[in-house]
Amino acid sequence: PKEERLAVAFEDSDDKYLMFGPNPKIGNRYALLAKEWQQSIGKVSYAGEEFNITKNSGFSGLMVDIDKLTTVQKKSKIVKGREL
Repeated sequence: PKEERLAVAFEDSDDKYLMFGPNPKIGNRYALLAKEWQQSIGKVSYAGEEFNITKNSGFSGLMVDIDKLTTVQKKSKIVKGREL
């Protein structure tokens, strides 16, 4: 990712991640980033597909303990998902 951005994967796959970066509207806390915005709808990519998010989703924050960034802990979880 570009400078001051984090690609965060919630599953064990290189193409399943969301981008977070500083949002000046919430004191530069790291929040979900959209690739583009048209009025109040944003577009994010996940697993090679595009999804629409609402403007409130742009305030979804990411909290990271900066002091523990060098400590790596691995936890895994199998996500079943849902059929539509």
